[in-house]
Amino acid sequence: MKLKSTILLSFLMISCFLMKATDSSLLIKGFITEKGKKSHEAEIKAFEGNDLIWSSTTAPDGSFELIIPHNKYVALVVEKDGFMSKYIIFDTRSERMPRNLEPYECHIDLVREEDLKGIDVSRLDFPIAIVEFDKKSKQFNHNQSYTDNMIEDYNYLLNKAALKQNAKKKKKVNHNKE
Repeated sequence: MKLKSTILLSFLMISCFLMKATDSSLLIKGFITEKGKKSHEAEIKAFEGNDLIWSSTTAPDGSFELIIPHNKYVALVVEKDGFMSKYIIFDTRSERMPRNLEPYECHIDLVREEDLKGIDVSRLDFPIAIVEFDKKSKQFNHNQSYTDNMIEDYNYLLNKAALKQNAKKKKKVNHNKE
C-alpha cells in the first residue's frame, strides 16, 4: 500500500511538473488582511462562469496561492463572516502569453460589514480589480484606473458610513443630556 501511494505521489508530481513546463499559466500569490492585520481563515474561491473550480482558506499569515491556466476567465471571490466579499477578475485569454511568467501578487484588505452599516453598498458588487495580460510589459497587471475608482468608491462609502454613525452617536448623546 505504501509503495502504491509513493508511486501515485511521484506520478502526480511529475504530471504537475510537465503541466507547468508545457503549459503557460498564471501563479497568483495573494495576501488577505483585515484593516492591515493578517486575516486567517478567509475563504478564497475561484469560479469559471458559475462553476467552482478551486477553493481554499488563507494560511495563518493570511496568504494563499492559486494557479490559473492559460485561456481562462476566472472570478476570484474572497469571503469571511462579518466582512464584505471582494472580487477580482483574472483574464488569461491572450494569444501571446509567454511561459514562466512572474507570479501576480495581490493584497486584499477586507472591510467589516458593520463599518458600512446603513449605507447602500450595491456599487461594491463589482470586482475590485480586473487583471489582464499586458503585451507591452509581458506581465499580468490590473487595470489601474478601474482599481483606483473602486478603491475610491470603498473609501467614499466608508467615510459616509463613519459620518452617519458619528451623527447617530452625537444625536444619542444630545438626547441623553435632555
